[in-house]
Formats: sequence, structure tokens, C-alpha cells
Amino acid sequence: MKYLKQKYLLFLLLCLSQGLVTGLFAQSIRYGFVQDTENPLRITAVAIPNFSSDNVTMVTAVFSFSIPSEVAITPSIEVVPAAGAFVDHNGSWSAQKLTPQVFNSVGLNGQALQGNDVYQVVLRSSPEFNNIVEGEGIPLFSFTLVDDCYEGNIEVLTNDGLIRGVVLQNLGANFNNQMSVSIADEPAVDIYDEKDPFSAQIACPLLLVSTNEYQAIAPKLRVQPNPATTSTTVVITSNISAEGELILYDVRQREVLRQKTHFIPGINTLELDLSQLPAGSYLLTSKAEDLLLKAKLVKIDN
Repeated sequence: MKYLKQKYLLFLLLCLSQGLVTGLFAQSIRYGFVQDTENPLRITAVAIPNFSSDNVTMVTAVFSFSIPSEVAITPSIEVVPAAGAFVDHNGSWSAQKLTPQVFNSVGLNGQALQGNDVYQVVLRSSPEFNNIVEGEGIPLFSFTLVDDCYEGNIEVLTNDGLIRGVVLQNLGANFNNQMSVSIADEPAVDIYDEKDPFSAQIACPLLLVSTNEYQAIAPKLRVQPNPATTSTTVVITSNISAEGELILYDVRQREVLRQKTHFIPGINTLELDLSQLPAGSYLLTSKAEDLLLKAKLVKIDN
């Protein structure tokens, strides 16, 4: 067996040197979400390939994501250890759900899930595809929000993210993302880029509203993840359109970061780079005209 493996590796090296293997190891697939154009509350999970092929088999796949806990979806999924199913498009998928209440019920801190329910959806079959086009999403499964959401995100988890790490550390459950694919009848290889999901985040609310309706929305500032390591996402609900800025202060009230931006009515999502800051507690402020929002931000070491 060892001899056969060595022989196969030598064969691959020979093919690469002669140009017979064309970029198999550079190919990748990213996970994402798309909204239905006729019903924006209907969300479809997709896989986005960076290659085209008329002979692809999806051998194994795991798709993990989070939704704000107060948001109801259909088909609904019972909490672990139960399992359920969404609406399948390609392949057959089984879904499990973790909630902050599950964490609390076993003596853990439910706040570690940052107000989200966490789903892991596992492929149970091996669908074949004869028309894979670079950049075009492969629909996997879908679900629909019962009502609109107003805070947070519908978000693909990254394998190096805090929520996935919390679940693994506390429950021993690996809520990761993974995809193993065979292309042109080659042996299946894992080609999912777990740190670079495609269209990884859909911000709430999903339905667009008029400017007049935005005036009734209470401005809010939310940070996710929090605590954070090297970066975090700031989600600001604004009822005005104005130039503004984010300012971060340390515990001595010294300014350590300032970032200018333009706020629009509704949801504004901004990334903050924390890589150059020491671990500790900070005060994040958002300023735009007369609108001032504040939130505590904690940075922790990797």
C-alpha cells in the first residue's frame, strides 16, 4: 500500500511537470448565501466554484452558519440531539441546531454564542454535476424567515472564528465548514477555503423600507464578534444619511483608532482592524451629526 501511494505521488509530480494536471490544486469552492429576488426572506445556501467543469461530484460537505436567536425560520429545526432538514436543491442535507439555551442547560455560558443560533448542515448524498460554471452559485438548500429580522446577521461561520472555537472547546462538536469534491473523475480532494467564505453575511433587516419608515428605527451599535481577536465587525443601525466616524478609546480614555465612513439610513456594516492593539477593554463610539452611539469592545489574544 505504501509503495502504491508513493507511485501515485510520483505520477502526479510527473503530470504536473508535463502540464497534464491543470490547476487542480489551485481550484477552490466558497460557501455563501443568496436572497430570492421575489422573496428576500427566502435564503439559499450556495457553493461558489472558481473553476468550470462538466464532470463534478460533491463527495462530502458541511455548511455551518448562524442566525440571530429571536428569528424564526421555516422549515424549523429542533435543537440537538435532534436533526431536521431544510429545502434541498442539490443533494440531501441533514441539519442540527445549537442555541444559547442548549449551552445554558449544560452549565455553559449561552452568551458565548453572541445571541445566535448555530446550524451545521451535513451532506448525506453525493450529487453529480455536468455543468459547473466559474463564479456561478450551486444551490444547496434553502430556508425562509417567518418574519423579517432587525438586528444581527445571517452569517456563514469561518473555521477559525470564535463561535466555532467556542462550540468545539465546550461541547467537543466541530461545527466547521468542509467540502470534498471530485473533478473529472480524479480522487476527491478538500478544496473549500475555510477562511474566505463568499457573500458570507446578510445583514438584518432583509426587507428594504422607505426613508420615512427608517425614521422610526432606533439607532443602534453592535459589535460582532465581541470579544474579538484580530478584527471585528461593527453593525450600526442609522436613521440618517451623514458623514461620520468610528473612534476607539482605551481604558485611559485615549484615542487608539479612528475610522471615517459615510452612514446611510438602515444597516451599516464596517470592519475594524484590531491586530495592532493590545488585549483589553475599549470603548467604541460612532458619531454622525447629532447621532452618538457607544459600545464596549473587548480584545483578547489568539
